[in-house]
Amino acid sequence: MNYKKLHIILNEHASSGNSKKRGQKVIRILNQNKIPYTLSITKKPDDGIRLGKDFANSKAVDDTLLVIIGGDGTLNQCLNGIRKSKNPHTPISYIPSGSGNDFARGLDLETHIEKIITALNTNQEFKEVDIGEYQDNNSKNSYFFVNNIGIGFDAAIVYSTNRSASKKFLNMLRLGKLSYLSQLIKVFFKHDNFDLTISDLQNKDTKILKNVFLVTTTNHPFFGGGVPIAPVASPFDHELDLIVVEQMGALDIVKLFIKMLKDGSHLQDHRVHHFISNDLNLQANKPEYVQMDGEDFDKADINLTFSVHHHPFLMVNKNSD
Repeated sequence: MNYKKLHIILNEHASSGNSKKRGQKVIRILNQNKIPYTLSITKKPDDGIRLGKDFANSKAVDDTLLVIIGGDGTLNQCLNGIRKSKNPHTPISYIPSGSGNDFARGLDLETHIEKIITALNTNQEFKEVDIGEYQDNNSKNSYFFVNNIGIGFDAAIVYSTNRSASKKFLNMLRLGKLSYLSQLIKVFFKHDNFDLTISDLQNKDTKILKNVFLVTTTNHPFFGGGVPIAPVASPFDHELDLIVVEQMGALDIVKLFIKMLKDGSHLQDHRVHHFISNDLNLQANKPEYVQMDGEDFDKADINLTFSVHHHPFLMVNKNSD
């Protein structure tokens, strides 16, 4: 489609306010180049859902390109609002400005604002990107995600990081990863393990793993602000990658983490289990923390079913001309 103008949904609070500066720069460039646009700014924690749904339900969807400026959580919210609208396949374009930006990293998206705006204004070709969906079989609620769903240790780290006093300060210094790593150490010594039943509904296989401490169902390689936990995962293969890590000692965790960052050889460890499927069910024997695209939830009973869908994105890749 040939869109005549842009509609921006901006989360000014992403990355401890750094997103506001990027949003202001985007608006300045649009004004300088006389590119027409409208602007909505999130005010409340779940405003992205409402604003995404409202835009997709509006008449503007016919001639206006949606541009989301924020972090992975903002993108997640807008996507969920759109998928619950009258036009659930409304295309999305994205200017990453969060602290982790794993979606942009996983898809090798451009982060240079001038290059993004030039591409948005000249090349309006969309690509179907995999998105995950999980249904909570206890609450009957379902949500879409672009990065991953973490259960257990990973989610407990996110829960603790989002509440840490140091996160805002480190984000201001562009050192958000350090906040995550510091909470990783703190949570490790407090977290309890659990048993996990994995049902691969696609391949009709069920496995029970004992003493599990980390579970990530992911759409691409990265979590935690650039950690390549699933190096072979792809957001274009119509599959989800499930990584399950059994309990191990602190020294072994450090060694595993080094392998993860170095060459992906952590997948060869006998305590690391890798599944690939487009239809999974996970059940834990006790309540655990859950995180979705960096947004955390309180502990809850785990009975989740995962599937894969697709959504059109206007992708501005780093290797684009």
